[in-house]
Amino acid sequence: MLSMMRTPRALHAAGGSGSPLGSAVDSGAACSAFGRPSRGASVSPWLALLLALCAGAAAAVDEVDSLCIDCHRPAQSRGAVPVIEGQHADYLRAQLERFQHRHREGFPMNALSAGLQPEQIETLVQQLSSREWRPAQPATEADVSAGRERLDTLDCSGCHGAGFLGGGSIPRLAGQQTAYLERQILGFSDAERHHPPVGGGVRMYSLDAEDAAAIALALSEMR
Repeated sequence: MLSMMRTPRALHAAGGSGSPLGSAVDSGAACSAFGRPSRGASVSPWLALLLALCAGAAAAVDEVDSLCIDCHRPAQSRGAVPVIEGQHADYLRAQLERFQHRHREGFPMNALSAGLQPEQIETLVQQLSSREWRPAQPATEADVSAGRERLDTLDCSGCHGAGFLGGGSIPRLAGQQTAYLERQILGFSDAERHHPPVGGGVRMYSLDAEDAAAIALALSEMR
């Protein structure tokens, strides 16, 4: 759900000489986890970051903007990547730990969280949760009646709150990225992720692609 992969620009800014990430990459320590590249071979900046984080050498958690927000910023164009600034601390912590221990699968988060220590996770969580929530995309005039009707039938607000703002370990859904929400709903319906029974004992795996699209759109349009 979370993605901390940096762009080449962010890697260059955060991985310069003297930084934890720069030292790890320059020394080649990160590459040893997966085999050192052959002499003269080039390593892409994104791969260098992945190797460094997986080796546990480069969790520069004080650089949350370049670690996380390059991918997780609102209105990003990298696909189904969720907004995490302003998300609830307990939820963020739980998801990072689940990615780390492979209780939740998601590329590239399993690898990127593998080398994080508990105090580093906590630093990331506190920095991200203390920020202002910004909707993933501007509101539109789309017809969300079908999605709202489905949300009411499933009684999703019973856990996520009347405004779908969540709380504690329950995530905020209002204003979240549409494609991300749709992918997660389909993941629940395909049993890739666990979700407890919802209103009336309905199981999430009873939802189809049309349901997922309608619900995701309705939630993303909420403010």
